Amino acid sequence: MTGIIEKLRINEYINRANRVNKISKQIVDEIYDNTTVKEDIHVVYVMNHVGVCGGTKIIFEHANGLTELGVKVTILSHFAKPDWFPIKANYVFVPFQIELTRFMPQCDLIIATYWEHIGACVEMGVAPVIYFEQGDFHLFDWDNLSEEKRNIIYTNFQLPYKIMAVSSQISKLIKRNFNRESDVVHNALNNEIFYPKNRTVTEKKYMLIVGSEHAEFKGIKDLKEAFLRVKNRGYNIELLWITQNEPIEKLGEVYVSPPQKVIGEIYRKADFYVCGSYYESFPLPSLEAMSCGTPVITTDNTGINEYAINNFNCLMTAPGNIDEMVELIIKLIEDDDLYTRLKFNGIKTSENYKWENILSDLLVYYKEVASHKLSKKYTLNDWEKKYTIAELADVKDEELINSFIENTNADIVQLLMEINIIPGLTLYRWESLIKRINVNGSGVVEKLHVKLKHNKENRQYYSEGLLHFKNNNFQEALKFFNQKLRSLPIGSNEHAICLRWVALCLYELNYDDLLIDILEEGVKEYPFYSDLLYLYGILLIEKGNQEKGENLLRQVMIMQDAYSFPEFFGNINNLLIKNILQNG
Repeated sequence: MTGIIEKLRINEYINRANRVNKISKQIVDEIYDNTTVKEDIHVVYVMNHVGVCGGTKIIFEHANGLTELGVKVTILSHFAKPDWFPIKANYVFVPFQIELTRFMPQCDLIIATYWEHIGACVEMGVAPVIYFEQGDFHLFDWDNLSEEKRNIIYTNFQLPYKIMAVSSQISKLIKRNFNRESDVVHNALNNEIFYPKNRTVTEKKYMLIVGSEHAEFKGIKDLKEAFLRVKNRGYNIELLWITQNEPIEKLGEVYVSPPQKVIGEIYRKADFYVCGSYYESFPLPSLEAMSCGTPVITTDNTGINEYAINNFNCLMTAPGNIDEMVELIIKLIEDDDLYTRLKFNGIKTSENYKWENILSDLLVYYKEVASHKLSKKYTLNDWEKKYTIAELADVKDEELINSFIENTNADIVQLLMEINIIPGLTLYRWESLIKRINVNGSGVVEKLHVKLKHNKENRQYYSEGLLHFKNNNFQEALKFFNQKLRSLPIGSNEHAICLRWVALCLYELNYDDLLIDILEEGVKEYPFYSDLLYLYGILLIEKGNQEKGENLLRQVMIMQDAYSFPEFFGNINNLLIKNILQNG
């Protein structure tokens, strides 16, 4: 299943990379006084992933905190709403086969949370974009990247109106690598989860580490080695390990993606926390440990210098220096005065990072940025629309359409037209309904996730075959689609659609053996056309091949609607749920 996701993510990345050089830097009109600052704002966070990690948690804290302050917040993600963090904001689960930002609602401010989708956020033309930088390889390992990768990342960094950094350390790197200024907004702590403990002195000491061994920069290998060396020197010490992934080589008590409240309890159980990262932007676990009264030993990983002072609230060593790390662990175990000093200074440090203060300042900042109006590249007179506002499923989408076409370099914009042929099953077809009057030669066709009501007969593709199918003349419909299929090149999207119609006809006619053969070949040729996978999975389950059928339907649940094809089943996951309920 992870292979499917990876392929879909790669496809989206390639499409973004191919478009980024055609996107212009966001330009806004200045505001001159506080009377024009927006008070009621809608903020959209565009997320690269929602897996368990500190960066994701911070974004969710932003979204929840702003929601509690009365801000309308929407999160867009290609992944289902996670259950490891309680999310209070509106959450939109976007299918992989359409650019994530094409589900963008009309809003006042867009927060891009990873450099990959800065350009995609900007090209929507909906609202000012802030890029929220929390640090990654593109900052710390910039000089070792390929020229192609550097060009793509550098171009993205030039596009947003504002950049927001999680620390002054990161702000300096942004200036060095991309020549962009950035505003610093620190991370903070949830005081209901991370609060001080009452230390119980015991002979056995618990060393805590946090991070996945799959992320090499976390230095987990170094930490495990340091732990074993201390233990081999005769110290009564045990390891606590919080990780996002099941370890390849387990050591100590391992907690895989525990709930947030449990994480706080683990911090308080530990006698000390050790960080082995080679680089960090604003290492949250070290601050969380301080807040729980758990002394910290850490590498000098850049971001730690935002709040840590060696021998005051932590002990610090160079990344990769396992020998010194071992000696610092032993020193902390043996020196009670040092332990107490680090504990109380760590608690004092953590008190400077409270969400109520951070979020209050963040909201003021967001309102100010949201009050700027975007400069438009084009006018509505540059475009011809082949629909009326009354035909839109939601007339409010006209504002979103206008924002997009006043900014995009595309020559054609496609919208979704509903096709009502099969009772209980919604079909959508992409139709080119907005065209540039004087084309700019880009040849680019863009898609907007805007739906129109049931289309007129003269707009329907395969109208003769569809009419036969609608009137239950499945034999005539099959004859039509088979003839059409032979005229289409194998491997083309239209061939895939026509093949699906053939399959639907065969299903209605109970030609199951022929249908199985066609679908088996079809899913090989078109592995991302979820319509075919859905039909094949349902048929296999009906024929008693439960395991193979359910495996296909699980793939469908990952891919969801086949937006990358010209025509597809709408809300396919709802079809799956309905089928499960009907069949128990």
